[in-house]
Amino acid sequence: MPDPQNKQFNSRLLNLGRSNPEERTPLLPTTNPETRPQPSTTSQTTINTIVSNVNEAASSMHETIRKIIQRGQELTQLRQSANGLDNLGTMFMRRGQAIEAGTWLDSYKVVIWKVFLFALTAMAFF
Repeated sequence: MPDPQNKQFNSRLLNLGRSNPEERTPLLPTTNPETRPQPSTTSQTTINTIVSNVNEAASSMHETIRKIIQRGQELTQLRQSANGLDNLGTMFMRRGQAIEAGTWLDSYKVVIWKVFLFALTAMAFF
């Protein structure tokens, strides 16, 4: 007795060369939607669970992305503040050095005037 599957396979091979679509038999068996098996409630529940998990993961990822963007903005503000403080610190150091240099010269001027006055006073008594 010939195998019905083998006969169906051979007829499909023969149909490949036909150009008219009406002459071809479908490669996959067509089923009536009424006779097609409906998904069971357990598989529908599983699908709903998977969809729920995917939606939850997607919302969690969106929240994570939003937080990362916010942290990036905060880091940018922190970097700008740090640069501003660095500039202020540099200006403070330079101003301090200038004041120190000025006071050093002023203190030597005072010492020089004291020595000059002492020498004048000493010459006046001698």
